[in-house]
Amino acid sequence: MPRTLTLFMFERKNFFPLVKKGELEKRLKVKAKERSLRELAEEAERIGDKKTQRGVARLFRRVKDARLNYEGRMPKGFKLKFSCVKLVKTRVGSKTVVYEWPVEVKCWLRVNSALLAVLDTPDYTLARYLSMLVSLVVMGDYKLVSPFRFKGEDVESIENWLTGYTSKKPGKLVSVVLTGVDIGEERFDRVLLKHPLLARTVTYSELRGKSRGVTCLTGVTPVGKELRRPLSFMLNASIGKITIYTPKVTDGEVEGFLSAIELSLIHI
Repeated sequence: MPRTLTLFMFERKNFFPLVKKGELEKRLKVKAKERSLRELAEEAERIGDKKTQRGVARLFRRVKDARLNYEGRMPKGFKLKFSCVKLVKTRVGSKTVVYEWPVEVKCWLRVNSALLAVLDTPDYTLARYLSMLVSLVVMGDYKLVSPFRFKGEDVESIENWLTGYTSKKPGKLVSVVLTGVDIGEERFDRVLLKHPLLARTVTYSELRGKSRGVTCLTGVTPVGKELRRPLSFMLNASIGKITIYTPKVTDGEVEGFLSAIELSLIHI
């Protein structure tokens, strides 16, 4: 089953002083115990944020008993666990039956990058409001976190990491989706390029320079310090999501992959 990372980022000017003072871990230990998603709804109501109020209310139609808890330290950060019960409605004859499905979601708070990684949930809305609850608990303000977006220079740096020769075994760029590609007198909204050695092709070099940038790429990671075996993955730059397709990937390998990505990010 694929592993996924959905990324959010805290405002660094507020986040890093807490890390330097050792205050972040203290807050997590004291405050991140059985914290309810309803607290986010109550805070939104208190400050008059109707958009967040409505969004959480819609989420409550399909989840209940939502709780956030601190789990402990990890390399380069801290672990949290979010648990809830998903409500799945289905028709059985003339009746609507609601099935309850317990769910646990791992979250990693990264001290070197101010990133929050929400693992293995396809539910982006849930991940988004979860990130806001973490911000409310840790920072005292749920507006101090936002969805992470890979910038153009970040994507280029990741491409260089994949295809560079500083690792024991280099990785490779397999496919990209380019946006706003000008070819002759015509502009294409999106162009998909796929090749086993894509980064070495003349076509890719030419079209990359005529585009607004890469919105999505797939590749195979290098083998080196952070990763002991190659991992096949897809990176969606516009929504800050990474999907790892290699089978039986451990949490340790996911953490190593994330560490390598963090090293590649220009603006961190």
